[in-house]
Amino acid sequence: MKYYKHILACLDLSGMDIWIIRYAAFLADIVEAEKLTFIHVIQTYDIPEQQKRSGQIRRELKEYVEWKVKEHTQPYDLSKTRIETEVVKENRDASQVVIDYIRKNDVDVTTLGKKADTDRKELYSGRIMAYGESDMLLVPLSPHHKIDHILMALDFSPVSAKAFKLASQIADYTKSHMGCHLLFKMPKIYFPLTPRQSIARYVENKGKRRMERFLNKHARKPAKITRHVEVTDYNKQAVRLMEKANATEANLVVVGAQGKTSSHATLLGFVAEEVRKYKSPVPVLVVKNPIEKNNFWNLLLGG
Repeated sequence: MKYYKHILACLDLSGMDIWIIRYAAFLADIVEAEKLTFIHVIQTYDIPEQQKRSGQIRRELKEYVEWKVKEHTQPYDLSKTRIETEVVKENRDASQVVIDYIRKNDVDVTTLGKKADTDRKELYSGRIMAYGESDMLLVPLSPHHKIDHILMALDFSPVSAKAFKLASQIADYTKSHMGCHLLFKMPKIYFPLTPRQSIARYVENKGKRRMERFLNKHARKPAKITRHVEVTDYNKQAVRLMEKANATEANLVVVGAQGKTSSHATLLGFVAEEVRKYKSPVPVLVVKNPIEKNNFWNLLLGG
């Protein structure tokens, strides 16, 4: 299952690092990743003036990160995975350092802390999410300790099919129940004399038919997958998705991200970006548009 050959985990030396390390190692175990890198970026302006020329802080932090990684990766089988740690001292913004690292080192998925508590942290994760050329695994501060129910956000796009394949493999590995949540947005313009409820029912029934066709094509056992279809306003889709995850006690959400411009919302897809900001103990795997370097996805999807 060589979906992800190189996994990157971003550490900030907070209490969240434990969960970032564990989820990155868990994913590396599932896909038998070739390489798992843990990175921490030291901003030069955070280093006392008298110690800027010394490499002691960087050495001490690297030792600490290596110790922490060793302690929290022990439960996982990483015998086929090369583990590396990087402690980088930089003048540039930390998020840009990570974005550049992702591009230069062919990272397939990046593990981030799912933070939205301060402007700086939100900007950090938001920039990496938007401009990092990899999938993203967002880990909250107090996530669930196991995965036994996966909720897949579905919209029938090519990237949605890619995300569904990966979610299915994780479900098989963890013996998890899997549910698909189809989000349809209410049409912006509809005939004034037609009740909104009638439009919603029509769109919902259409969505159910399309979901059946999608699952029959992509799922090995369609009958075992729970279906959810909801018609809602565009700006409420992310909230509805996470509310469904909480209501069904899902402990991993998988969502495909679409869009091709440089703005955060359109690059990731509005739902994916809003899910990043939503405070919840549920980790979220954001699967992005296929790009040329990930040719194995084309083989996986029969392209």
